[in-house]
Amino acid sequence: MRMENSHEGVIAFSQSDHHFFKRGVHAYQKKELNKAAKYIEKAVQLNPEEAIYYCQLALVYTDLAEYERSNELLQHVLKNLDNTLYESYFLLANNYAYLGLFEKATEMATLYLHYEPEGEFALDTYELLDILHLEDEDTENPKYEDELILMYDQATLLRKRKKYREARSLLEKIIADYPSYWPAQNEKARMVYWEGETEKAIILTEQLWKESHYLPSACQLAVFYYEQGREKESSETAEVLKRLVPMDESHIYHVATALNHIGEHEEAYLFFKMYLSRRAMPDEDFFVNAGAAAYHTGRLQEALKWWEIAADNMHQEAKDLLLKHQNGSLDSQDMEMALSTFYKER
Repeated sequence: MRMENSHEGVIAFSQSDHHFFKRGVHAYQKKELNKAAKYIEKAVQLNPEEAIYYCQLALVYTDLAEYERSNELLQHVLKNLDNTLYESYFLLANNYAYLGLFEKATEMATLYLHYEPEGEFALDTYELLDILHLEDEDTENPKYEDELILMYDQATLLRKRKKYREARSLLEKIIADYPSYWPAQNEKARMVYWEGETEKAIILTEQLWKESHYLPSACQLAVFYYEQGREKESSETAEVLKRLVPMDESHIYHVATALNHIGEHEEAYLFFKMYLSRRAMPDEDFFVNAGAAAYHTGRLQEALKWWEIAADNMHQEAKDLLLKHQNGSLDSQDMEMALSTFYKER
């Protein structure tokens, strides 16, 4: 075989901006979000005038729950690159909704429909506006009576103390007096479950979800199915949860903890990040559980940082996890036990 010293006829490989963009889109389609961000950031660096690159990178940042970074890129596109890239308004509307800035979300959604009344995302935008409208209605509704809230808090406290019969009795009184107070119905189903009547609890929760679409009931249902080995139903319910955009920050936390408990750690991590973007300083339980999601998804340094925050607030479980990590004995089983304990006690 004759070796050629000449470079004649050899095609030089050029890593152009388009090359990195294509690789980024391919990674995004495979849900390799951090890799997608790296490639598209490189494409932007090589060609900072291409507006589409910024929009795609903004989409990646949104899926990473980095909503502010996403918004910065979209605003840059509209202000400096291409003010006719109207889908930027749709993406901004979604980001503002995730951040709980509902007026801004409505403003951006309305702008998108003004420019693109029959555009690619018109139907999705109308659906978003419907959700935002419901959120406004909920905000305008009078709050439940103080007596009801105090009774419900007392029932929750009884349940945490494992006084299930007393908790259930109090919840039944609440439900009789306030039949549309869904948290009480959801909590009652939980009491029934911990008392061992698992099938009855599942039926109660299925009925509640069907009749009210109260989001925590779907979270609870996914966990019940999972713990009873009904993997197909648990997975189907989890897929519903993943597609939702909870407006209430407590509902975001419900989704995150449920997904974490049933092993959907990547999606749980993203919902925990979404919750953190809404709440300036969550409690220490948040950091233990978000840390577990980070640990399961290969984000060890972030997990350790969050557990250290919880440990600094005297959270014993966080201290135990950190000690096991230092001793080299931390494993997935420790995480599962921590998540199971938390879900029962929260």
